[in-house]
Amino acid sequence: EFLKDLFSIFESEESFDSSISTLKSFSLIAVNKGEVSIHRIVQKLTRDRMKAQNNFPLVIQTIFLKLNVDKLTKQQIIQVIQIWKNALTESEIIRNISNFAEKISDRLFGLSLYREMKEFSEITL
Repeated sequence: EFLKDLFSIFESEESFDSSISTLKSFSLIAVNKGEVSIHRIVQKLTRDRMKAQNNFPLVIQTIFLKLNVDKLTKQQIIQVIQIWKNALTESEIIRNISNFAEKISDRLFGLSLYREMKEFSEITL
């Protein structure tokens, strides 16, 4: 469910499922209990391609706006924070979703992840 929320930018569920299946068949991602591991080379190539096509801000912004932060697990919130750290380099993204950092902080507090909350607030300021 988390994956479908995160990648809700796909045209259809079939498009999403097909993309995930293709990536898994080439061992470019692994999916285990709703958690995705993406090879670091795939991450880099994806970011570079989105930036080259000039749609990186829109994709990241869409993910953040559609993500239901209140239901994220500890592992998922940590993954979202990693995405946020990468997004900090794109000031356009941050301007358009200014309340997202507050939602993340609230969820970290709700999960009693105080050290992570402190670290997150330091990178967000």
